[in-house]
Amino acid sequence: MSLVQPATLAARIGVSATDAKLPGAIAMAEAMISAYLGSDQLDQATRTERFRPVRDRDMLETKYGPVTGLTSLTIDGTAVDVADLTFDFWSIGIADLSMKFAQGKSSVAVYVTGWANEAALPVPIREAILISGGQAFTLDPTGRQKVSESIGDWSASWAANPDASSVGALSTSVTSLLSRYRRPQL
Repeated sequence: MSLVQPATLAARIGVSATDAKLPGAIAMAEAMISAYLGSDQLDQATRTERFRPVRDRDMLETKYGPVTGLTSLTIDGTAVDVADLTFDFWSIGIADLSMKFAQGKSSVAVYVTGWANEAALPVPIREAILISGGQAFTLDPTGRQKVSESIGDWSASWAANPDASSVGALSTSVTSLLSRYRRPQL
């Protein structure tokens, strides 16, 4: 199931909400954005992850993301109050900076990744999906973009996509919207 509804993309690009190409364009956009972020999905999911740091740490880097909520954390079987926890999109920390995740101590975190629906999406991610979905909607399978179209005795003109080198590439305008949600690069 897609987070962005076909009617939203249809309104953005000025086509009928019943156009059969809309769901595919949205699915393609969401998959490309998810991959760019370093995530396996944008849909909301609850994750459980076990950590055992090899050195003292202030933050634990999560395997999954973007993290959008914390459910619980235990350190060596002792529960940490969720109110004492902090997180960014790819890590979990403890608000009290004097506390650390100690070397060799086992931690288990239960956290939420992704978003439940279109209304819950952050504006930059929603915009990125709409821009990419609009681009995917107007591309043919070879990566060319429709630049003009006629109705009577249908005709169309195609040009190389000006903002992406292929169907599978995100435009610069999209990647700039997503930078803060992307998995940190090593």
